[in-house]
Amino acid sequence: MAAATLPSTTPFSPLTATILPSISTPTPTITATTITTTTPHPRLPTDLYQYNSQGDCAPQPAGYGPHPTPDTPGAFYDSPAIHSFAFQAPIPKFPTAYALAFSLAEASYSDRGYLGHYELEAYSPDVCAAHCNAYGSERTSPDASLDHEQECKGFNIYFERSPSIHLGPEWSGILML
Repeated sequence: MAAATLPSTTPFSPLTATILPSISTPTPTITATTITTTTPHPRLPTDLYQYNSQGDCAPQPAGYGPHPTPDTPGAFYDSPAIHSFAFQAPIPKFPTAYALAFSLAEASYSDRGYLGHYELEAYSPDVCAAHCNAYGSERTSPDASLDHEQECKGFNIYFERSPSIHLGPEWSGILML
């Protein structure tokens, strides 16, 4: 199946941009967001939902990206629609040039130097680069007062597969395990 040509900003994705600091080495990343259906399941122990501050079982938005069918982890990881975004995403060149370090990995960066994340409505490396550039770096901010522990040298852009409800004590279904 031939992949379609995508514009630099595609209005069809639930993505998170991860901002990486200067002291980091990027970890391979691609996960995804899609809604999942609920099926009956016995009540789970409280330790599975106690870390969720909402815990209200409220429905969550479906996200902006492709929703593979069937809605399973395997279909998500093998989705041609998700892969086409990764293969065809433009690499930002202005005002700071970036290079592709990895693609279609199944992890994301999280470490003491993690600078934050942004949930985007489009799969746009250019938007991610703009967020990264806003943190500053030796390339974009020659200011000697720049905190080099907080400068951004790269980012991850990926789809994330998330539950369709906030898990809570009244929860009686299974979403994704």
